[in-house]
Amino acid sequence: MFIGGLSWQTTAEGLRDYFGKFGEVNECMVMRDPATKRAR
Repeated sequence: MFIGGLSWQTTAEGLRDYFGKFGEVNECMVMRDPATKRAR
């Protein structure tokens, strides 16, 4: 599943916690800008 428009403060743990309410989360990854380390 792709989820766009996330806040730059979003973490993989935060996404996992949120979507875990709806079922098992097998993998969660937040793409980060290499220069700023902020979520893209």
